[in-house]
Order: sequence, then C-alpha cells, then structure tokens
Amino acid sequence: MKQIKILKMAAIFLLLLACVFVFIIVRMIDDDSWQIEQEGAEFKGSIFHKYKGKIYAEVVGAGDREIKGADADSFHEFKDDQYKSHVGVDKNAVYCANERTTLDPKALYYIGNNYYGDGKKSIFCSMFARRDDKLSSFNLVLDYILYSFGIGDEPILYKNIVREISDTSIKPLLDLNLATNGKNVYYEGEILKDASPSKFRRIKDESGWRNSAFYMADGEHVYFKDKLLAIKDDPSLYQIADFNDVYYLFDPKSGSVYANDFEFDPKFRPFSLINQGREHTYHSLFRGKGGIYYYDDQSGQLYRAGDDPFSGSQKQITKNVFIDGKNLFYLESSEIRANSRSGGLTLKKRLTFIKRLPIDDGITKLGDADLEGSVWKSGDKIYYFDDLGTGQLVKNTIYEVTSPPDVQILLHQTNIQTLRDLIGQGRLVPVNGEQILQAQSVYDVGEIPIYVIFFAAFFIIMIGTMRKEPFGFARFKKYEK
Repeated sequence: MKQIKILKMAAIFLLLLACVFVFIIVRMIDDDSWQIEQEGAEFKGSIFHKYKGKIYAEVVGAGDREIKGADADSFHEFKDDQYKSHVGVDKNAVYCANERTTLDPKALYYIGNNYYGDGKKSIFCSMFARRDDKLSSFNLVLDYILYSFGIGDEPILYKNIVREISDTSIKPLLDLNLATNGKNVYYEGEILKDASPSKFRRIKDESGWRNSAFYMADGEHVYFKDKLLAIKDDPSLYQIADFNDVYYLFDPKSGSVYANDFEFDPKFRPFSLINQGREHTYHSLFRGKGGIYYYDDQSGQLYRAGDDPFSGSQKQITKNVFIDGKNLFYLESSEIRANSRSGGLTLKKRLTFIKRLPIDDGITKLGDADLEGSVWKSGDKIYYFDDLGTGQLVKNTIYEVTSPPDVQILLHQTNIQTLRDLIGQGRLVPVNGEQILQAQSVYDVGEIPIYVIFFAAFFIIMIGTMRKEPFGFARFKKYEK
C-alpha cells in the first residue's frame, strides 16, 4: 500500500510538473518581444518601437512594454541636441519609457541631467529602469495569476523612476540626476535635506580624480544618494571601494567608514581596508579595534569576522596576498549553492576567507605573469599568485607550480585557457592554507514552495482552457498556414 501511495504521489508530481512546463512555454510564446524587435518599426536611436498599431518601450529587465493609450500615428522620440533615447512624445502626452507623465507635449523642453519641463512643472525621468523592491516573488506570481484572468495589468518588476516637481526654475547641477533652483538641491527629483547648491560637489574616490557615483557633499553635509549621513564634510573624505552594489566612504582623520548609508560602529574605530582587489573576495574586510570586520549586504549589518591575524608590520605584495614575518596571508572565496525547491541551483552563501601559509625560507619574486598574476619562489617551492579571480574561473589565489619548466610558460606564454589547462592537468596545484577567519553572507531567496507553484500553474491552465483564446494559444493559428 505504501508503494502504491508513493507511485500516486509521483504521478501527481509529474502531472503538475508537466503543467508548469506547458505554462512556461505558453507564456514564452505569448511574449511579443521577439516579434516587436524583429518586425516592429524602430524609432531610431531610442527604446521605442511601433508594432501592429501600438507603441512599445524596451524596458531593461522587463522586455518590450506597451505604452497604454499612446497615439501611434503622432508618437515620436523626443529630439534634442543630447541623447534622450528613453523619452517619447505623442499629441497627448510625454512618456518616460512606458510611464505616462503629466507634462504638456507641446511645451516640452529638456532641462538637463534627466530633468524635463513644460513651463508649468518639471519632472525627473530616470534613464534606466530599476527593480521594484516592493514587489515580492509571491506577489509577482499572484499578479500574474490575476493578469491571466484579465484582472489588472501585467506585472512589471522593473520600472523607470518618474517624479514630478512643482518648481519650474530648476537648472542642471554638476551632472547626472542633480538639479537646483538656487536654493535647494534635487537628487533624482527629490530635495536633499539642508543641501547648499553653492558648494555642492561629488566626493572623489581613492584615486583622487574619479568622482563617486553616489557620495556627495556641500562643505557641511554628506549624502549617500538621497540620504543625509551623520558625518561632517571634510576635503579628506573619499570613497575607498565599491563591491556588489555596496559603496564605502572613508574618513582618514577619524577612521570612520560608511557602507552606503550605514555607519560602522564608532567603538571599533579606526578602520582600515584590507583588500583593495575584488578578484578573490565577496566582501570588503576592515581592520578595526578588536578584530577584522565586514559589512553583510544581505542583513545590512556590521560583523566581526575574527581576530586580527596581522602583526602590524605586514606588507601587501599582490592584490590578494600579504607577507607578515614568516607567514603569507591571502584572501580567498567560495560560493555554496544547493538544489532549490523550484528546481535548479540556488545561491545559499558567499564566503570570504583569510588563510595562512607558512614560509620559513622567505619568499622571492621571480616575475610578473603574462596575465594578471605573479610567480614566486620560497625554498624549493615555486608558487603562482593569481590576480585574475573567480570571474575568470580561476578559483584559488595561490597555486604551487609542480613542474619547473611551467614557470617560463607562466611568465611569457600564458593566456587564460593555458592557465586553466595547467590547473586542470594538475601542473598548478591549489595551496591549502590554514583558514584564519571567514566572512559570510547568507542568501534568502524567498522561494515559493514548489507545490504552491505547481498548484497555481495547474489551476491557471485548467481554467485557461475554458477561455476563448487562453494565453495566446490562438497564436499557433498563424503558423498553421
């Protein structure tokens, strides 16, 4: 009886899985994006297409989206002396991508820095779409179910930002997304609290010549995007790193650090950044009072990774390797993926390590590798220190060179495939150093249980078969001929 029950459950599971497969295929068939791109009339130099008497905007992350109510006969891209590929106009309205605005199309003009006006009001229209963080995976599926029954519009996970400003006197300030009316500073259409336009600036990065994309100041206040930070402006402030959409601001006078708008706990100051490179790490590691610290972008908190292994006299010899007395300390990383409830592999954790490798005989550099990396000798052992990283499928930071003739290949004749072959053939062997500490980020993907997805898909398809043209099945008709 137990075996029969298991077989019945397996049969139901396979049936539901088949329903989900059919549902996905049908949804793909019902997507017009390919036809719009191939067969639609393009408005040259813009994201807009005309297809079957309708206007569509190509929204990054969302595909081609119909602009509801747009007049196809009078629609055209907004033409100006600068590149405005994401703004369209018809006889009735102005559009930011597929979003309708309240601007008068007859009086439209470009202010600058993604701001537009018509003499009565102004708007900010972002150049690129952004993910709607308020729309959860569950709500996305629910909205698709409702949409399949003709209730509501098709859910859009990515949208362009549109913000209306009553002030008509605004002018461009500095560069992208900034404007001022002489009194206030606007960032992406919102007023920055207490910001003074006269001394407003973008904070530099550590190079001293490149501007930060998101840290700004006015001589008194400091901002991350539209957030006012609890730190006073100083000319010595600079952005020290950016990693995984986390940007770090450093105050060299106090040793303060911000991760985006999050301030590191002052009781652990002064902080100093350990890893300048990102090739073999998933976290930025900082030395501070009492240990090594890192910011977890998933929880938005500062964590202590472990005790500080450095003596204070350490020297950084490559992007990811330090020498401290008779020890090498190096950075390495790994990912943990597991089977998800909805099938496939899902990212569960990202880890960054500091590892130690004793070198009793000291170490000497033999030369820089033909690629990003270098070759070193310690006693009778030869090592390759990699700077290409996991993004180039080079998993480890330090490899032992097992065949001395390969040194010349590494120094003079290496390409990325040759390097991978040397690793795959065992001629470069990963060094297994002692793990000293680790930083980790745990990823909660917020998965919907698979039985809920199966049931929803099964229910949709069964009901859909009762509709006149369910989910675009009628599209097959045009290919039958």
